[in-house]
Amino acid sequence: MNVRKITFIIIVSALLLSACGSQALPPAVTAAQKAVANTLGLEQEKVVVGSYEVKEWPNSCMGAAKEGEMCAQVITNGYKVTMRAQTDGKYYVAHTNQDGSLIRILP
Repeated sequence: MNVRKITFIIIVSALLLSACGSQALPPAVTAAQKAVANTLGLEQEKVVVGSYEVKEWPNSCMGAAKEGEMCAQVITNGYKVTMRAQTDGKYYVAHTNQDGSLIRILP
């Protein structure tokens, strides 16, 4: 097993212990997990949240504008969520707004 996989397993284990012992993931993080799972055609449980952090995005596109897309220049509170699909081991990053109603999955 390589160092990256071991590190990810440790982080996930710590998050799971933390979540079970105190609080669940924020709704926006869970929404990002569900969005990635839906995009991949997987059950939500097959996408593991590795980490998330509170962010202040510089615009309404949450720092993930598509080419040629116009975004309102307004601070948008939300999360950066890093996840891993259990099926292929690939990592995915999503940017969300505060309540998870807007989600951008980064390529």
